[in-house]
Amino acid sequence: MRKTLLLLFILSYPPLINAQTVTTFAGGGSGGGIFSEGIGTGTEARFNRPEALCSDANGNMYIADTENHRIRKITPAGFVSTIAGSVQGYADGQGAAAQFSNPSGICIDPNGNLFVTDYSNHKIRKITPTGIVSTFAGTTKGFLDGNALTSKFSSPYGIFIDPNGNLYVSDFANDKIRKISPSGIVSTIAPLENFHLPKGICMDKNGNVYVASSGSDKIKKITPTNNVSDLAGSISGFADGLGAMAMFDSPSGICVDFDGNLFVADALNNRIRKISPTGVVTTFAGNGVRSNYDENGVKVGFYGPLGIHIDADGNINVADTYNHSIRKITPSGWVSTFAGSGSGDSDGLRLVAKFAGPNGLCTDAAGNIYVVDRLNGKIRKITPAGITSTLAGSSDRGNTDGKGPSARFSFPNGVCADANGNIYVTDADNYRIRKITSEGVVSTLAGSTVGILDGPGASAKFSGGINGICADKNGNIYVADDENFKIRKITPEGVVSTFAGSTFGFADGPGNTAKIWQPRGICIDKNSNLYVVDRMNQRIRKITPAGVVTTFAGSTEGYTDGPGNTAQFSYPEQIGIDSNDNLYVSDYSFGNYLIRKITPTGIVSTLAGSTIGFLDGPVASAQFSGLKGICTDSSGNVYVADDNNSRIRKISQNKDLGLDQNNELKRLVKFYPNPASGLLNIEMESFNENTKIIITDVLGQTIYSQKIQALNSTLNTNRFVKGIYFISLTDGDEKFTQKIIFQ
Repeated sequence: MRKTLLLLFILSYPPLINAQTVTTFAGGGSGGGIFSEGIGTGTEARFNRPEALCSDANGNMYIADTENHRIRKITPAGFVSTIAGSVQGYADGQGAAAQFSNPSGICIDPNGNLFVTDYSNHKIRKITPTGIVSTFAGTTKGFLDGNALTSKFSSPYGIFIDPNGNLYVSDFANDKIRKISPSGIVSTIAPLENFHLPKGICMDKNGNVYVASSGSDKIKKITPTNNVSDLAGSISGFADGLGAMAMFDSPSGICVDFDGNLFVADALNNRIRKISPTGVVTTFAGNGVRSNYDENGVKVGFYGPLGIHIDADGNINVADTYNHSIRKITPSGWVSTFAGSGSGDSDGLRLVAKFAGPNGLCTDAAGNIYVVDRLNGKIRKITPAGITSTLAGSSDRGNTDGKGPSARFSFPNGVCADANGNIYVTDADNYRIRKITSEGVVSTLAGSTVGILDGPGASAKFSGGINGICADKNGNIYVADDENFKIRKITPEGVVSTFAGSTFGFADGPGNTAKIWQPRGICIDKNSNLYVVDRMNQRIRKITPAGVVTTFAGSTEGYTDGPGNTAQFSYPEQIGIDSNDNLYVSDYSFGNYLIRKITPTGIVSTLAGSTIGFLDGPVASAQFSGLKGICTDSSGNVYVADDNNSRIRKISQNKDLGLDQNNELKRLVKFYPNPASGLLNIEMESFNENTKIIITDVLGQTIYSQKIQALNSTLNTNRFVKGIYFISLTDGDEKFTQKIIFQ
């Protein structure tokens, strides 16, 4: 994808290496609990959030299939099988008799023994070539060096083995790097260093250990003498460059080639980064867009890649975690999907139709829903009766005006409808705004080549990051020009001007001095006020008709409901509005897979969503994966483009909305603060012998249960691993559940 990131702190974008081409090697594109074996190309197999991989001398690949709680094997011919594990739990034994709980790291020794970090069991497991599983190190959760079978870990994540048979483990929740000798003695490397949520770990031929510090967004280096330094990275973000000039966003997997080049799975940037031995960071593959699109190098799409490994043939294999796939990048630069499917391209009844990377959504006055079917290069229409058809576009990408299937788009993003039934589309890779009549005739309203330039029609220029789009009652169009950090206005005659925004950063004020960092979604209320998703600033901005920008909701990154600037979002994406001027935001990043609602007075609440996955049902337990476009109909129903599940989801306003399952119980209890660090206060108005507090993790496992014994009590949250949980109050058959974060 041809995109220019206009980061002001970079004078020139460093050239990428020879274009890499990505395809899928193994795994189904739709996970969320799906599990199957597969043969042939591997695309019939299904994984569920694979997080790590390794290979043996014969070219077999081994996968930590994390949320299927299994260890999988892929032969060079593409046959996928399970060598160990079954249901979630803890048990040693052979093959399917053994049990794991979220295995996250894997490596192999010269004898073919596999070593697995059993994340939620806090143990290191060993699997022999015959499939016998035993516990190699670890007991209960904690921190303790010494004999392997009495030692303690807390959520071990990454693992590798050195030429002498020593295992190195990134002890994630302890923020430490642990070493296990061949004789089974556990010690701590650089014990005074805080590695801040370490994930991937590897070693070069000189004995230097490299750690992906996901919490500090840095790559750290440990010399053989235990000297620790920052090799690359600084604050969270995306930038290539030397050392601290570079930026990562939750770097996870890491591996090293024979020449000392490091390759990093940069999870939240959806890219594979390369670091030279001198610390120069470049982008090796990925365009930053969450997708499973196979293509050449920087055009390829990943979605939260967490694991990476180089095999004996020099192929770079990637655990493309949230695409539930294994991707392969060959030395010649060809990237393929080795296993995986899931999305598609077909019209028909709503439950038969298929989409690939649905993005923008809007509705027209007649109740039709329009979908930007991004990876299929089409604009789809869904009637109120549920019939899906293609309004315009073709799977052959390009830049062609015309009617229906003769028109061409290239990675379109946003869509809106005007009062006359015309549809407008941000055609991102063509840097143009396209107009589609109700008959499906496509024309170019504005834009030409990439850049930033106001003016009429084809003389105007937009970035490759044009995203959200909306129309006012006078027929003016407003565009979120993401990579130019601006909101652009287009008159009905096609004249483009800059309505708000200047450089990247954060500042309220008059349009030309305000700063918006990566505007994504945009919508307009009855009074012609614009609302913009300011993604990198984690805020929702409001722009008056006079162009004055203020902050409507949001503050720092996180998850908190509440009024205005006390609320928190995590890299929100898109925004929609209903007939009462309530806003709906797709709050989509690792941790927040939620639909948030904002009242006209700025009160933020959670409408739907829990953890990543695919699950229909009550809103508190519903699961999404890749939230993008969002819109409402005249009845107040909310529609969401669930990108990575390749579906359009509907939230019905006339059904139980889950988080408020029992308003009476909700009135009786308060849990605060949220997020909680150290202590959580629990205040009750009344209770009886059946009143109980239950805490479950994101996998639905109960990790704490206690009967209420006093009106006011506190809970020590340090006993839990930092992360997202669900706290429930039960009273007999009634239940109230609230999402909570422990920091």
